[in-house]
Amino acid sequence: MTLPLSNNTWRHCCLNRKKNDSITFLVLSVVLAFAAFSTAGIAVYLWYVSNHQKALQNITQLYTVQSDPKGFSEELSTAIRPILSEFGVSKKDIKYAASKLAVNGINYSYSVNIPSKTSLTLLNYKVNILARKIGGKVMSGSESSDSQSLTLILGTRATPTDMIVFKKNLSPVTKQIKAAIIIEDVGLQPVENLIRICNSSQKITLSILPFQRYTEQAVKFASENNIPYILDMPFESKSLKERPQAGSILTIDSETEIVEKLTRAFKNVKGAQGANNHLGSKAVEDIPVMESVMNFLKSNNYFFVDTKASPESAGFKVSQRIGVKSVMTPGYIDNEGNRTAIENRIEMFSNQAIEKGSIIIIGHDRPITISVLKKYLPIFEQKGIRLVRVADIVK
Repeated sequence: MTLPLSNNTWRHCCLNRKKNDSITFLVLSVVLAFAAFSTAGIAVYLWYVSNHQKALQNITQLYTVQSDPKGFSEELSTAIRPILSEFGVSKKDIKYAASKLAVNGINYSYSVNIPSKTSLTLLNYKVNILARKIGGKVMSGSESSDSQSLTLILGTRATPTDMIVFKKNLSPVTKQIKAAIIIEDVGLQPVENLIRICNSSQKITLSILPFQRYTEQAVKFASENNIPYILDMPFESKSLKERPQAGSILTIDSETEIVEKLTRAFKNVKGAQGANNHLGSKAVEDIPVMESVMNFLKSNNYFFVDTKASPESAGFKVSQRIGVKSVMTPGYIDNEGNRTAIENRIEMFSNQAIEKGSIIIIGHDRPITISVLKKYLPIFEQKGIRLVRVADIVK
């Protein structure tokens, strides 16, 4: 027999059912929301992975376009030289050999002498990048236990084609590459511009013009900071646009007049170790004039730097004949006053230094010239070029 429910009991049951339905709905809502969020997250992840893999495939394809072995070797022989020049390696430091009988699949081999301070890790990295760009790769590499040599095997299409052996130069004493930097036209403006580079190296040589507004300031700055300096002696130019500066040596001067002018100029730039010709395309071609100049320099134990104001300059030849220590510059780095041109000239002259053993790098007291030179000071060291004073190069 079933008893009828009372009104209170019925009400209580209805409330419990509604409560349970609410909880069930809430749980289902949370579960469905989580499922939707997870599905969206998985979809986004799969989309990212797919696109990331495509990007990696594109990058891989960009650097793994395989050249034929012969073409790879030919391109490598040309492309490797600019990379090596960045490390101060000249043509004479590279020995290249082709063998008719391949040994272990290697048809071409290189033996490269590199500066003793070269980073083998960086060199390895640069060659790897280069190899991929020209359609090949570095197949293997091994560094000697004493970290003085690195051997790389390169090739393409799973075929080894080239072997490069890098050996550090262990005899820096027998091959010292030297460069002397001269800043000319000093004395025309305050020394603030010079402080920027002279603080980086006290081996920068200043060439100071006599009888200028800031000549005395420049001499004092150089003397107090142990910076070498020479006399930027004005000479007569062929150009009518170039007016003779105060105390310039002219082709009409007698030997007595030349001696008097040089005496006054060296007195004004007291402490100068030598002299260079400021302008002077006309005077430096005049042998009698240059003989008078060199006789004075020799009697006072000064050296001479021929700035090559004229291709027909007699300065260096006469100085050598008379017995004055001297050197000739390859030209100015900043005849063109833009950064790219100056950098290109410095690169060219630094490569010449590596080939010849020494170089004079000369520029003017200009902000852009100082800025570029300051940038290149650490690069000279990386190339194995030692910065010295001009007095260490003249002979």
